[in-house]
Amino acid sequence: MASSSKINDLFSSIDKSKTWDAVISLRSSVWYRDDCGVVTPHAVPTAGCTSKNREINLIECIQQSKRFLADSQILQDVHHYPKNAAFRIENFKGHSKEMKDSIIQFLKAKAREQGTEILPRKQSNNKTQYHHIRFCCKHNICQQTSTSKANFNDKLQQPMTIEGREHQPISKRHCSRSSHNTLSQCSMSQPRNEKRRINGQKNKTSTSRSETTETTCKFAFTVFCDKKSNHSDPNDALWYVSFANKPIQHTHHLPLDPEHLTAAKNDLTPEIQTFIKYNVQLNVPCHTIVGLVQKTYNLYVSHSTIRSFKEKELDDIFAKVKKIPHGQDAERLLAMMESMDDISYVYVFHEPDSGLVVYNRIRKSKEVVSSSNNAVHLALENKYRSEISEMRSQLSLDENTKVLVSICWATDDQIRSMKMFPEFSSCDMTFSLNRLRRNLFSFTVVTGHMKTVTTMHCFMPSKQTIAYIWPIAEAMPYLFGTSTTKRMLCVASDAEMALIDAIRMGTDNKRDYSTGIKHRLDMYHLVIQEWLKNVIMFGSSILNWSKTNDAVWFIV
Repeated sequence: MASSSKINDLFSSIDKSKTWDAVISLRSSVWYRDDCGVVTPHAVPTAGCTSKNREINLIECIQQSKRFLADSQILQDVHHYPKNAAFRIENFKGHSKEMKDSIIQFLKAKAREQGTEILPRKQSNNKTQYHHIRFCCKHNICQQTSTSKANFNDKLQQPMTIEGREHQPISKRHCSRSSHNTLSQCSMSQPRNEKRRINGQKNKTSTSRSETTETTCKFAFTVFCDKKSNHSDPNDALWYVSFANKPIQHTHHLPLDPEHLTAAKNDLTPEIQTFIKYNVQLNVPCHTIVGLVQKTYNLYVSHSTIRSFKEKELDDIFAKVKKIPHGQDAERLLAMMESMDDISYVYVFHEPDSGLVVYNRIRKSKEVVSSSNNAVHLALENKYRSEISEMRSQLSLDENTKVLVSICWATDDQIRSMKMFPEFSSCDMTFSLNRLRRNLFSFTVVTGHMKTVTTMHCFMPSKQTIAYIWPIAEAMPYLFGTSTTKRMLCVASDAEMALIDAIRMGTDNKRDYSTGIKHRLDMYHLVIQEWLKNVIMFGSSILNWSKTNDAVWFIV
């Protein structure tokens, strides 16, 4: 008897613990706590209050006590609160959707700090309110709206449920333990649906929701954004919490320490989400990220939430991979350039039927246009006819496949730099740059701050003169315009004769370049290289000699 009474006392104490008062601390300039510990509104608008009294429990303010009529009268007459408003959420103004979301996140965070999890259940508006939000406890949601009225029919188990056994059968291959399950008080002759389930069959469920509305938590309060007559501007609309008609208490569940509450993904602030994404990108394990978030922000996040961040990261990577062009290298390169809006380019394709065909997409037009052959294209085709045929045989290409011969491109910023500073420019070649050992031709200009800026790149088939002529004589006027190329005065390069001849021949076109354009060697080939040929170092002395009229002069 003593043991049964202790058990009954234990169950009764647990039932009493399932009803408890919540605390949501907010700052208020209207409500204060007097010397007796009673929360009451100021009767005078200018009444001061200490910093300690500013932190007020929202639940104490909105519960209707014996002073309800007096408090509401003070709030309406002195502080101009709307009818049935008990508490104003300060520092929040406006009825926009962003402001509403901020209010929801703010109240959820404040409630979680004191061990209460709330959710916005109902949201609406009416003639006097921009927004009307009903906040409820997390345990207010139930599995079914009807009440629980089980009819056991004088049996030990409710009908249509899986029958429990004293000893479970053995599970073996092709015959699992669940295959032996039977329904209580069920006839095998009853009709079944396409999933071989009987209408009304109840299986086991794993959920934290209450079974019926009778066992749900009744904790709830209302927040609204008021349309006040003295606030004609909707951006000045204020947010209030209504008086509660019933006592506000948590029921049918035990209180938890705030550190033991699990924060959902939607409740995380942008700062915490950025912190988690950063660790996810570093491939930090889930349990380590959970510990880091708890240590840094004093917030517990479940492993499933971290896994959802990892899945989202993988989905973003897959989405980016799908945008990458596939196929041959030339097709991928052209597809990538077509997808970029800030690039202008000109390229040459060798087509079996038409020979060399030039395609270009110039700045502002953004449309790929083909042009017919000219003298430069015919010279290129005659020069590289044997090499293109050899390339087709090496790559096992059929006669209908097009071959990319050369391509020039420049971004909008590079074109802008070229249009601003076209007077002095230079060019050079980098050999065997990519996997296909293509040569990269680069063109640069000197800005007014004496800095070099690259303005064009070109993949070329070889380093012969005819290959250099095409980007200078054809591509540059396309990319930069003839008004820019006619302002070019000097082009510098190294001492490679093929490049020098190409510059002189490519700029000889009077329609696209000025008549005064000149070519000069760069500083290394013009000064430094000749200096090193004619100067020998002896200790700290420099000997320079030159032969003039069979005489040798030494300068020390």
